[in-house]
Amino acid sequence: MNYLCIKDLTSKIGSFELKRINFDAQKGDFIAVVGKNGSGKTTLLEAIAGVKKAKGEIWLDGKNIARLPPEKRNVGIVYQDYMLFNNMNVERNILYPTLFNKNPDTRNFFNELVEFLDIGKILKRFPKHLSGGEKQKVAIARAVINNPKILLLDEPLNAIEFSLRPLFIEFFCKLHKKYNLTIFYVTHNFKEALMLSKKTIVILDGQIKQYGSTQNIFESPKTVEVARFIGFKNIISTKLLNLQEKNFFSVNPRKIKINPKEKDGLFTFSGNVENVLKTGLEYRMKIRIKTETVFVYSKKDYINREVEIGFSLKDVIFFD
Repeated sequence: MNYLCIKDLTSKIGSFELKRINFDAQKGDFIAVVGKNGSGKTTLLEAIAGVKKAKGEIWLDGKNIARLPPEKRNVGIVYQDYMLFNNMNVERNILYPTLFNKNPDTRNFFNELVEFLDIGKILKRFPKHLSGGEKQKVAIARAVINNPKILLLDEPLNAIEFSLRPLFIEFFCKLHKKYNLTIFYVTHNFKEALMLSKKTIVILDGQIKQYGSTQNIFESPKTVEVARFIGFKNIISTKLLNLQEKNFFSVNPRKIKINPKEKDGLFTFSGNVENVLKTGLEYRMKIRIKTETVFVYSKKDYINREVEIGFSLKDVIFFD
């Protein structure tokens, strides 16, 4: 049985609509949620948490929580701007959710969290006297103080200094492992998604376009729309290969050979180098082949020259 099951979840806010969201998750999953600005990432989290009104079903650990108020769902949420109470010190901020859910073991768990997060020295401070990293730790402690079944993180590193982000990535890994939390992690940073999550949801225009293994999504997206979103450079018509079964294909620019000596087993084409951009120790070349544009990385500069390129069928990804 799935730990979390979302069925036909919809939420309308003004002209935006979250459209018939369906997916399952297992206990202990770490799921990245990626998408463009305004695509529905935060709305999805808020619908699960009960902060935004939504229709549909949200089954959590065998119970439909879709009609429960936020404080009864046992779901923790952390926003990118922390949302701390400025009139409360750190200790009271963290303990605030326990007012709605009495637990005799709260103080022991509080002490454990304080030690784990290393925030013992700031318990009596108020939010205005905290750094961004300290605020984030307090917001996380407040979200997990009631031992939630799901933790929702909305771009948690967005306001954190770049130099501190690797430490927080390590921290999230430890938090996930220590408490076996089921985590949804909204991010614009694909590297964060690849480092932290085993599964990824790609949401665009209020719809889930792909859900599954993080590695598979970033290496072999199913559709042209997802491929373009995650930054695939080569999206080429299959007419170039004289294939009719699919509409488009892609091949990694670093898998393409320039003027290959051995052509057996390769698709080969001649084209003109229209543009070259130096990127570190290599060049990214824009090559025009018939009506298609192909990007290739090379250690040599072939600007304004005709070249032959070649690639193997095993390196080709076809899109639905």
